[in-house]
Amino acid sequence: TVDVVDSVVTGNTGAREGGGLWNSAAGVLTVSSTEITGNTTNGALADQGGGGVFTEGGDVLVDTSLIADNAATGAAASGGGILNITGSVTVVDSEISSNTAVRAGGGIEAGPLLAVPDATPSITGRADATETALVGVDLLDNTVTGPPGNGGGIHLTGAGDVLVDTSLVSGNSAVEGGGLWNSAAGTLAVTDTTLEGNTATGTDGGGALYQDGTATTGGTLIGINVTVTGNTAAAGRGGALLNAGNVVAGLLHATVVGNSSGVAGTVEIGNTILTANDADDTDAGVTSVGGNVLDAAVPFSADRLAGADDTTGVTDPQLGALADNGGPTPTLLPRTGSPVIDAGLPVADAAVEGMDDAARLVDFDQRGVARPLDGNGDGRADLDSGSVEAAAIAVTPAPGGGGVTPPARPVPAQPNYTG
Repeated sequence: TVDVVDSVVTGNTGAREGGGLWNSAAGVLTVSSTEITGNTTNGALADQGGGGVFTEGGDVLVDTSLIADNAATGAAASGGGILNITGSVTVVDSEISSNTAVRAGGGIEAGPLLAVPDATPSITGRADATETALVGVDLLDNTVTGPPGNGGGIHLTGAGDVLVDTSLVSGNSAVEGGGLWNSAAGTLAVTDTTLEGNTATGTDGGGALYQDGTATTGGTLIGINVTVTGNTAAAGRGGALLNAGNVVAGLLHATVVGNSSGVAGTVEIGNTILTANDADDTDAGVTSVGGNVLDAAVPFSADRLAGADDTTGVTDPQLGALADNGGPTPTLLPRTGSPVIDAGLPVADAAVEGMDDAARLVDFDQRGVARPLDGNGDGRADLDSGSVEAAAIAVTPAPGGGGVTPPARPVPAQPNYTG
């Protein structure tokens, strides 16, 4: 066990891995209130790198620290900030910024240990699933240069679980998957997080989010209570999200606006604002479970909520600028009179079954504000579409103290009714 506390780790070079700190397969490394900056690794293989921190199967906890300006410079080096090989890495209340790698994972790379039988001594490969969690992290301005150049902020190779919660993913760049890149064997959950200003420069795309796969393979990607804005797929699809696999990706209570393009591939959306992107908001693979605010309608999926519908024809969702509206991350708050107010639908906790804090994700918005609220003063608290619930409007009692009688909801037409 090694504890690094109130320290500065800077200007070091690792021949293969771990320019700043190196953790063994049986090790436990804890980093607190520490700056890890300006370190470099020169290893040329895909499982070498970790300019700031490297772990080979051990456990790493980084808390209230800065990992910045580190580089993995080898020909296929990965993990400019952190390289997690078959281990467990948790980063809390920290900043990972301006790190660079060649192959993948400008900020963080997680993946298997490659077999090198010709080495002395020989290296036996290991494909243990990795675990990587970011909670309350600013993942900023990290870069992958390529080739191939995947996952500017985070890249997962092979089997593993990645959680990004209550975090800001901003200004990261890669050839493919500018912000977060998930493997065809991985699981990526993004919750209560803002992805802003990330860029994919190549012909595939996925400016903010990229899910790898083929017509017969794919990983699992889900985003709940997320704001995705200002991201760019410079020459490809999915400025916000591109799913290249055959497993349905999911967005629930997401706000997806102002990107170079919207969502592409097999993606199911619910209670989501998906409009006002520069190019197409959706393509043929996108389906709805209801409660969305859209420009053009998309087909409903087999998971359509009972009686569900979408609000369509909306080109301006009337949201404020990206700002501090409370909570840990910047968000887009609906303005008074926005069509997203009351456009959502109740979602049972079972819809996010298997995820940690499922009730929190359903019952609270991205800022941690309880939903629903009465955002239009009609006397009812109904769910809004998107990641942020509009502020409650005080209801003025009717003259005589009789209170407010909410207006009746329209009754849907019943063309088959003959009575």
